[in-house]
Amino acid sequence: MDQDMLPAPETGAASGVAPFAFATAAAIRFGWGEAAGAPAAVRALAARALAARALGARALGARALGAPVLLVHGARAERADWLARDLAAAGCTVARLATAGEPDVAAVEAGVDAARPAGAQALVALGGGPAIDLAKAVARRAPPTRPILDQ
Repeated sequence: MDQDMLPAPETGAASGVAPFAFATAAAIRFGWGEAAGAPAAVRALAARALAARALGARALGARALGAPVLLVHGARAERADWLARDLAAAGCTVARLATAGEPDVAAVEAGVDAARPAGAQALVALGGGPAIDLAKAVARRAPPTRPILDQ
């Protein structure tokens, strides 16, 4: 059936589906060798955020994306040493968080406890699914101060 011939779907309260918006990370880079660009990418985001703040901008992405970074990696920390060094050389203050497996509530809370005092303004995940999943959960949780199960 031609889509133009279909009736317009109901929206709002009548349909039972509330309108929503979806926001995601400023950038997701995936693939062999992409991690090498993380220091420059974090530096560029920080510069853009500082410029926006200088202009008084309050737009998405104009939040403080400064030098403090939480680097989330797998259980073998030595595999992420090169990236921690490169981030530090790019002017970032690096806090680290290791994960040995799929994140659970305790791991996310530990990540939030690492991100907040470090003042992490950006999260960089290096590794497979568990590190990426943990970084996403920590990024979602770090700003709020409500218990994790309230999210």
